[in-house]
Amino acid sequence: MRGAKIVFRARCVVFALVCFAGVPEFEVFPLETVSETSSNVSIGDLNGDGFPDIVLVKGRHWQLTTRIFFSDGKGHFTPGPQLPSNAVKSYSGSLADMTKSGHLDIVLSNDSPDPKLILVNDGTGHFKVGGTYGDPKWPTRNAAVGVLNGDGYPDIAVANRGATSYVCYNDGKLHFKCNPLRDTPSAASILMRTWTATA
Repeated sequence: MRGAKIVFRARCVVFALVCFAGVPEFEVFPLETVSETSSNVSIGDLNGDGFPDIVLVKGRHWQLTTRIFFSDGKGHFTPGPQLPSNAVKSYSGSLADMTKSGHLDIVLSNDSPDPKLILVNDGTGHFKVGGTYGDPKWPTRNAAVGVLNGDGYPDIAVANRGATSYVCYNDGKLHFKCNPLRDTPSAASILMRTWTATA
């Protein structure tokens, strides 16, 4: 194992813990110096350098701006470019290649009244708003991303608290047709998993 990274939240300040192979201890690196409400973290290579970067999702009940941090592969993280969305009440930021460009995009699940955003990556870690999904009025708590209909484009399952949850199908151009999930009166989390039958 080259090195393990663990990201955690303590007293609303997010830290990255890094453990290198052969070293039985972790080092703590604060990602930022402010104490704002973070809600979720996603990890993936955002700028194409082969190192796992961090998407620090912020907001929850308060309108804050989600941040990205680039890894140097040695356990150090530097702030990436500012994301193009205004401050919103985000709960999760799932990473997926939503357009088959070969780059990880960010799917933000935002609470009402904020739009649910798709941030499209140019491959260098610079993002633009590429589209929206669902209804801004939904009290969204989480979004899971995966291909549900076999067309190769990631779809979005949306967990709404105190309301019906939905599946939003991606047409490949970031236009989404959303269908309600039956018998889902309230949800705070949602997962997708591919099940493969074996003989």
